[in-house]
Amino acid sequence: MIQLITFDLDNTLWDSDPVILSAEQACWDFLCNHYPKIEDQFTKLSLRKLKFELADEIPALAHRVSEIRRFCLEKALERVGYDINQAQQGSQLAFQCFLEERQNVALYADALPTLNELAGHYRLAALTNGNADLNKLGLEMFEFGLNAEHFDAAKPEPFIFEAALARTKLSPQQVLHIGDHQEHDVLGAARLNIHTLWFNQHNEAWQRDDCQPDLVATTLSEIPELVKTFQLGLG
Repeated sequence: MIQLITFDLDNTLWDSDPVILSAEQACWDFLCNHYPKIEDQFTKLSLRKLKFELADEIPALAHRVSEIRRFCLEKALERVGYDINQAQQGSQLAFQCFLEERQNVALYADALPTLNELAGHYRLAALTNGNADLNKLGLEMFEFGLNAEHFDAAKPEPFIFEAALARTKLSPQQVLHIGDHQEHDVLGAARLNIHTLWFNQHNEAWQRDDCQPDLVATTLSEIPELVKTFQLGLG
């Protein structure tokens, strides 16, 4: 029987694109106001490009989304002429602007009702490759949240899923993972024999041959009934 439901966050409980764009704008505005030389060589878009380039150059940092963003800001400030101390301080302050705005998510309309209903029957946890902070989102129904930055690799690698199993002392058959990403969420969980629900709000075609989700939902509101029916099938 399922005892724990783990959720991906970005693009599962909210649309992440506008959140990231707003956070990048807040970061850029801070840099332009306090470190104006940044505009000599960079735009907001070229700064984003630098982050992707650095992630390609340093694969070990690619999944550490906070660290790679801070590192990008530091390198950009150095390139435009700030000394190492200024660059380190400026990158930290600019990143804090980003991170603060990063928490201003707009939950999907049916997210809270769904989570509250599920919380009455199951333990809930969050497993994310991003850097949203559960403590600042008001999602008290989650027992805990795990961030891929604190592990050796992001989903679909097994570390974050294994940590959730170890923390709860549950078997994979007692866990259901819900997420929007075919590889990161469904494949990652399925490799460990964790039950999976693919959140397919855009009615996309399933693209993978190496796994299939146990359940598919196009809205969050249908998840409680889907899980209840699935439970009956498990016996």
